[in-house]
Order: sequence, then structure tokens, then C-alpha cells
Amino acid sequence: MTRSRLACRIVAAFLFAGVTGAAFAQTPPPAPAPVYTPTQVAWLQAEIRRAQQRFAQQASAISGVHPEKVMAWLPRDWRAGDPRFAVIPALERERGARLSEDQRAEINAADREMKADILRARAEAAQR
Repeated sequence: MTRSRLACRIVAAFLFAGVTGAAFAQTPPPAPAPVYTPTQVAWLQAEIRRAQQRFAQQASAISGVHPEKVMAWLPRDWRAGDPRFAVIPALERERGARLSEDQRAEINAADREMKADILRARAEAAQR
């Protein structure tokens, strides 16, 4: 390799590093998670529980499995579980049969609704 090619490659590497570094420098740091008061935490937990209960009722109506069993498969903390990995396999084990694609789609839609309700509750809790 000639000196001019080596020099071009070195310059290109520095330019690339500068461009990617500048792109990272322009992105703002993520906002810190809100700190809730005890009253806000209690309200938020109640709202999360209501959203999970609505999801359990909907999943029960779709699959025929008791809502209390569906509630047992949901995470206890503030996360919203992905039904593809938690609820749907448990429903299929409980029923002893696979859910149809329509049933899976309805459960996924109910899960998206539950997650949206939880996100709304988190935003509202910070304002309370």
C-alpha cells in the first residue's frame, strides 16, 4: 500500500469517527424516570391493577380460562409483559390446545390496550 493510500484511509477513519461522534453528541441524554410520591405510587399501582384486570377479563373471554389464572401469569411489578412469551403459552398449556390466529390477535390487541392504559396512568400519576 502506498503512503498516499494509507494517509487517505487514516484521514477517512478520523472523519468517520468525527461524524459518528458528532451524531452521538447531538442526541440528548434520556430523561430521568419520574420520582413519585407515596400517594402517586398507590394511585399508579391501582391503575396498573385495573388495566391488568381488564386484560385478564378480555383474555378469559377469548380463551375460556378463568381470569384469576390469567392474572397470575402477569408480572407483579410495573412492567407490562409480552403476551407472546407469558400469557399465550400459559393459556395454551391450560387449555391443552393452541389458540387460533384470531384469538392470538385479539389477545395481542388487548395487551396493547393494557400497555397504553399503563403508559397513560404513568403520565397522569406524575401530574397528580
